[in-house]
This record gives sequence, structure tokens and C-alpha cells, in this order.
Amino acid sequence: MTPALGLALAGALLSGAVHGQAVIGGAPVASATVKQLVRDTADMRMWFVSHQSGEAVSNASPTYNANTGTLRVGATFEGLPLDLDPADLRIVVNGRELFSLDPQASFEIDPQQQPKQKRTRGGFSLAYPLVANPQFPAFTLVAELVFEPEDVVLVRSTLTLHDLRPGTGVQVDSVPPATVEALDYQLTPHGLGGAGDGSPTGLEANLLAAYPPPSLESFNERLTAHAAALPEVVEEDVRACVDYEDLSAPEFSDRSHFPAFGQAKDLATARYLAYELCKNNGGALCETMCIKERPVADDFELCVDTVTGQATSAAVGDIEDLQLEFVDSTADQTGLIEADLHFSDFAGRADLMLSDLSVRWDGSFCLINPKAESDDALIESEDWLQDWSTCRDARIDAAGATTAVSPGQAPRYLVGVDPVESRQLTVVDARRPAFAFLNTDEAHRVGTCAEDFIAPAASTVLSALVPGVQGTLAAAVDEGRPTTDIASLLEQTLLPVDLSLPKTVDYDGDPVIATLRSDSAHGLEVTWQSTVTSVEPVGLPVTKILTQPAGPPLRIEYSTDHLGQTVSSQFGVTTQWLNQVLWAVGATRQFNEVMHWTEDQLDAGQGNTPITVFDGKLLADLHPGLRHLRGKPIEVVISRTLDPMVYLPPDPNALIPDVGWPMSLGVYGLQIRFKSPDRVHASGRRRVGKTHIHVDAALYDPDFHLTSNPLLGSPYLVGLTNEQAWQINIVDFDSPNCPKFSHEFTVPQQGVCERAVEAALSGLLIGTLGERMNAALQELVAPQYFVTDGKQTAELQTNNASRSQALGRVSLRDHLE
Repeated sequence: MTPALGLALAGALLSGAVHGQAVIGGAPVASATVKQLVRDTADMRMWFVSHQSGEAVSNASPTYNANTGTLRVGATFEGLPLDLDPADLRIVVNGRELFSLDPQASFEIDPQQQPKQKRTRGGFSLAYPLVANPQFPAFTLVAELVFEPEDVVLVRSTLTLHDLRPGTGVQVDSVPPATVEALDYQLTPHGLGGAGDGSPTGLEANLLAAYPPPSLESFNERLTAHAAALPEVVEEDVRACVDYEDLSAPEFSDRSHFPAFGQAKDLATARYLAYELCKNNGGALCETMCIKERPVADDFELCVDTVTGQATSAAVGDIEDLQLEFVDSTADQTGLIEADLHFSDFAGRADLMLSDLSVRWDGSFCLINPKAESDDALIESEDWLQDWSTCRDARIDAAGATTAVSPGQAPRYLVGVDPVESRQLTVVDARRPAFAFLNTDEAHRVGTCAEDFIAPAASTVLSALVPGVQGTLAAAVDEGRPTTDIASLLEQTLLPVDLSLPKTVDYDGDPVIATLRSDSAHGLEVTWQSTVTSVEPVGLPVTKILTQPAGPPLRIEYSTDHLGQTVSSQFGVTTQWLNQVLWAVGATRQFNEVMHWTEDQLDAGQGNTPITVFDGKLLADLHPGLRHLRGKPIEVVISRTLDPMVYLPPDPNALIPDVGWPMSLGVYGLQIRFKSPDRVHASGRRRVGKTHIHVDAALYDPDFHLTSNPLLGSPYLVGLTNEQAWQINIVDFDSPNCPKFSHEFTVPQQGVCERAVEAALSGLLIGTLGERMNAALQELVAPQYFVTDGKQTAELQTNNASRSQALGRVSLRDHLE
């Protein structure tokens, strides 16, 4: 098995006959039973409940038993067809059956589900034997619910964790470490900002620390005020009804609490008495009358005709980041600053009110049903009815909101010279912000609105509220134009300082100068602190950032490398710094976007025009198991759940060759979805396209090197990958004739359709994934020295003959004249 790749199962599986499917003329043919299973389980879901991808496992973890070396793991699944025999089901984890891994494991199917739902749920738990991998501190678990008679996988889920048990030498931080020894763009002679005392203390750091004034709590109060002022959304003529037998509140059947029921019942009873009178008198038309039995409560239904939505509040969890960038301006004595804002955990709330209630006969067919309408004033006077009619705190949430998804969304600020004080800068607003919301989540199923009869109307109303509630964020940020909070803070931060255009790539750093010394013998010496953040933080959030201890800083004027050679003016790049940069790279376009190919790559013509949407015929031609996608427009979206990571194996002294240390490079949890493109309706609502294929991709390279760029003064280092090993594994796909198949080691795999589809997709994806990884590694920022007053006569000189230093440092030899 490839080191650290928990998903690399296929190469180690046995060969032999295929269970549950045949191969005829090269095309997979699933049995009737398998096809039925694929249809019935299309909406099944499984998820791990014990951990989330990116978590770290250590001896102190509550789920890890250091004495037995096992990790307690549990998962839940739902949507299982009720007619499946539990005896035909088994759980497979990383290719091994559940109870062979842990004889004390548990596997249960919930027997309490209502038969008319025709679905049930279940779960499993086991103590998984965890084997350490000294080459890379990560592992992946693959859980499969298998229908044993056909070896067909009903649902599959993956989980990637970091292994921080003794011996790995790694540390875990929830945010990038604060202290590093790198600078990702050249300082101007005047620094990047000031705190009023002339020292360059960092423009972004000052602004982020002070925003929003006076506090986050007051900012959220402004958000709520904007939300509460939004107009109501009213959906009329809903005509949603629920049977009286499904109402839990007894007051609905009590005429003293709910007069409309008594009125409707009286009307129905009158028709019944008319039928009895007709029958007793021997009337000829009695049997045509519609109510022939004395009415009871279960013969009626309660109807709702109007749903009204009102936003009640909005809030953000935190100001996650604020990225500043200088923008060129054609006007003299002016400059433009763009400020990308990143908020985390946006939470909007709304109440959905049900009104225009009525009670209607539903016991038998009548041309005109007995019906009575309820006065809406009763909702206000009866607490029980108000509770039933009000769906409180429907959610309009998002994992975050940012202005950095598309160009033109970030607010801009015009910087000019104060007309009175020529040394003072003034800042005013020049462009309003526009936010994109990440991983949005709308939840209308609260209170009565969770009931199926009213849920569609509630969903429509809540969706109509979304633009207004999300718009409160831009409104709050934009308050006070032309001098908003950010403009005022920028003006306070930009004390006498020359504006410059800093160098940025896909990520940005926030350097803070710690010490500064200048003399004729040494030139200018600068030490600093810095954290790295992404300019385009899109996609799924990263839960953990792993670093390795950098050891004591080497600040002596002369030092030696591992070969004993003297190194002057040494600059050390630590694995801590590299992983900060890779963390920022992971949040950029390389790993979070709609992927594109050229016509040449897709054999779709001659040319280099980027193609993002292509005909599913391309996939159908790869393998017959994908022929159902022929003629469908397809786009491929990549997102990551874990960032790329560089790792130095423990105790590497014996491994050091003359050319430097080999490091390990890993990228886990890249989620790639082949899906139909999203559609935007005329109303502005976006309908997310259906995912047809969901694969998990991982890279492991045990021989990664970092060296300097031979180009003198280059802003980038060079990352060299030597043994890129990509693994592509299907998590789910919707092929009607090529079902998911068990990875169990004891089940023969030769000729399995799903394995062949994975191989075909690998051929399509691995080339472009490798290009993306290589492109990201070409943007590792090199150290740049501050040159001023002619005291330094040459830029940074590098010699890559010595690349390694103990304690996790990667040393670049340089000489300053």
C-alpha cells in the first residue's frame, strides 16, 4: 500500500471473478437486483459522527486508546430501504469486514422507523487498529455499507485524520503560527504603515485589530437592525392542508378554543342529518348525498392559505481576515486601496407565519365541502395557536462571506493628500462592497414548517428572504459613506507613509517589523514577524494547520551547514513557514474552482481555449459505465478539505545526503465533482447542478525538495516533486449500470466496473492535478532583502549546494557583498 494513502486499496485487492455484475462486449451489465438497489439507495447518506476530516489524533485524544493502539470510530447512515434484510448487510472499513477488525464492534439498524416512510437508518462503531506511518502523519478511513449477496456498496464515506502520536514531531495550530522568518514582498523605504510613532507596524494588522469599531457586538446589532427593517415576504393562495388525525394539538378539535372546527363540524353534521331524514322517508336520491356517517374530528383537514416571512436578525461570528491591496490610479497625488473582507459564520434568522386558516370536510367526496374559516385575530389571542402558526428562527446561514471570490466585489478607498496638511493622508470610500457567501445553508423546517404539507411553501418564502438578509452585511459595512468605518481606520493607520504596490501572488502576508538596524558595516538588517493568509479564500475551510518545531533561530553572523561549510548571512526557511504558505495556497484557485482543460487536452479540437463545460460524451467514451452522461453538459469542480503539507520524517540525520534532505509532500481530501452546471433563474435564485460523480483525490510524494531559483533576485523558491503518486477513488456516482462495488480484500476485484471507471477518471484527472500542484509549488515566496541608501550592493545571492539544516530547517546559502 502506498505510504499514508488510506484510499489506495485497489492495487492490493485480489483478482478473480466478479460478483453482482458481468462484462459483455466491454460494457458492464448490472443484474436486476443490483439495478433496483442502485435506484433505491440513490439518496442514502453516510457520515462519520466521531471525527471530522482534518482532526488530529494523539495519545491525549478521548477516542484513542494508547494501551491497545486503537481509535474509536463511529458513523451513521440514513435512507436505507426498509425492505432490506439486515442479515444481508455488512460494514467494510479500509477493505476489512467490521467484526474482523474489532470483534466487539457494534452494527445496528434502527427498528423504530415509521413503516409508511419506507426508509430506516443505522450506524456502526468499532475500535480501529491504528498503525503509525513514520513517513507522513495522515491516514484515511473508507467505510462502506455493503449488500452482501451482490457485494454492492449501498453508500460510502471517507474520513482523513492527522496522526500526532509520539514520534511524529509535529504540532497543531488552529490558525497559522504568528512568528516566522520570511517576507513575501519587498518593503518600501518607508515601511507599510504606522501607529503614530513612525515605526512600520503593519497596515493590515492595525486595521484588522481595530475593525469593526467599537466592537463586533455593536456591528451585529447594526446587522440585526438592517434585517428587521426588511419588508415581509408573503406567499398567498398556498392551499396547504393537513389531516386532523395528524394534528398533535388537542385544541384544534375543541370548538371553544378553535371555533372554526365547530362551525365546519356543524355544517357537516347538518348534511348528515339531512341524509338520515331522507333515508327514513324513503327518498330516491339519498345515496347521492355525500355525508352518510356522523362526522368526527378525523373527517376534517386544516388548511393554510398564506405564509409570511419576516427577517428577525443577522450576525457574523468573527472578522476572519481583512486583505489590503494597493491598486494603480491614473490620477496624480491619489491612490486606491482595495480591502477584501472575510467574515466567518454568517447567521441570518427569520420567522415564518402561517395565516388564513380554515377547516374543511375531508371524510368523503363532496362537490362543495363543508368549510369554515378562522379569524386571524385568534392567532394573536391564543398562545397555543400562535406557537403552532409561527415557525421561529428559520436559518439563512453560511460558513462565511467574502468579497474575494470575483473581481470588482471588494470595497475601494481613495487615498489622497490632505489639502491643509501635506504630510497627512485622507481616505474616502470609492466603491461599495459586494459579498459572496460560502457554503450557504437554508433551513425552513422548523416548528410546524417541518411538516411535509407546508414545507414547500415555507421553503419558497425563506428563499425569497435570502437576498435581503445576506444584503445586510454590505449595508452594515457601507454605513456612513463617504467615510465608512474602514475609511476612517485607514486614515488613522496611514500616517505619513508613501504608498506602494506590494507584490502578491495568490496569498498575502501580514509582516510586522520587530527590529531594524542600519550601519555602514552591515547595511540594513531587518527581523520580522508574519502570518500568511489567502487572497482568495474560497472552498471548504481547513480545520487544522500542521507545523514542525523550527528549533532555535540561527541569528549568528556565520554558521555552518551539515557539510561543515561556512554559510554567511544565513536565511532559514522552516517547515513551519512552508506549511503556512501551502495553507494559503490551498485556499486559492489551484484547489477551489471549476476546473478547465484546453481543446487539445479533451481531444475536442485544435487550440488552447480554456473549456470548463463539456459534453458528457467525453466521459461516456472513457468507459461504458458512464454512458448515461452522453449529451449532458458537465463541469468539474475541485475543492479541498485539507491543505497541502510538507513533512520531515522523524530523526532524519542518518538520511541526509550531500544534496539535502528529502521531505514528504502530501495533499489529502481533494474533492472533485463531475456535475451539471448550476442554473440561475430569472429571480436570481441559483439551483445547484446535480453531482454525477464524486471522487476523492490524494497525492503523496516522499521525495520533495526545496531549492533556490537560479535567477538572481527571483521572488520565488523552487519546489521539486520527484515521485508524485496520485490516487483517485470514487466516493459516489449515479451510473445505472455500473454500481459501487465492495473494496473488501476477500472479494475478487478483477473486471469490476467501478475499478475500471476509477482508472479511466485517473487518466483524465491526474495530468491536470499534477499541473496544478506544480503551479502552486512555483509560488513559494523567497526571502527578499530590503535595499536602501546604496548600503547593499547586490541582491540576495543563493547557492543550492546546501539545502538542509537540522531541526526542521531548510537552509538557503546566500552571500551579501
